[in-house]
Parts: sequence; C-alpha cells; structure tokens
Amino acid sequence: MAKRTSTSVGSYVARLWSEPIKGYSDEGQAHKSEAHKCGKDILKMFAEDYLGLSDKQFDVRSNQGGVAVSGEVTLHTDHLPGCNAGIYVQFCQSHKTVLYRTVSSRKDYTGGVNQWADIRDILHNDETLKTFASIIKRLCGDSLLKD
Repeated sequence: MAKRTSTSVGSYVARLWSEPIKGYSDEGQAHKSEAHKCGKDILKMFAEDYLGLSDKQFDVRSNQGGVAVSGEVTLHTDHLPGCNAGIYVQFCQSHKTVLYRTVSSRKDYTGGVNQWADIRDILHNDETLKTFASIIKRLCGDSLLKD
C-alpha cells in the first residue's frame, strides 16, 4: 500500500466525504467502498506516522452498514507510547464527524467520554493532523484510565 500524504488526506475529505455516502446504486456502493478503503488507509497512516504505533499496536476496522447509511471507519489502539491509555477514533460521514475517546485496551468498547470534531478540521492537512495527534496524546497521557 502506498503511503498517503496530507495532500491526499485533504482531497479524500473533499472528494469522498462531502456528499452523502449511500449504497442504493452500483455507483453509490462503489463510492462507499472507496470511501471506506481510503478511510482505513488514512487511519493506518495516522496511527503509524502521527501516533508512532506499530501495526501490532492497533486495529483499523470498517463497518459499511446497510445501503441507507454511510457506516463508519474505526481506529482502536493499545496504550500510546508514554501514555496510560489508548484511543478509539471513528469517522462517521453521515454527521461529518470524528468521534474519539480514551480506551484501556483494544477490547474496551466504551472507554472514556466521547469527544467530537468536524472531520474537515481534523483531516484538512498535515498541520491539522499533527494538532489532532497532540490532542490525542495529551488526552491519553492525562487519562484517568489505569492499567
């Protein structure tokens, strides 16, 4: 898989997540599949390049849901380096949001308090990705979750 750059991240948001993603037609299903593939690539890049995780320290999942919904793409990590928590990050196109919260492990599906950000603000460019990574690292380092 070729690494995605922050430029392709911005174009991903503009092109794939700016219009509703639904699978009512073959074209709609192809659009949805492409959006989920790109979302998985971006979350993998974010985990490795911005959070400093190896591929053994996180999972990236895609749930396309039914034809009437966009589904979601999720990053679920172990504890971040130097932190006492991991992170759960989920892209949801129907609300154009990023949901994120701390977790104690990849088996923790409820975690800390849900927090929300606009997907266009997070995935705009390299600087916004760096800022989001800093927010996540601070959140995980300050987390009250214990081993």
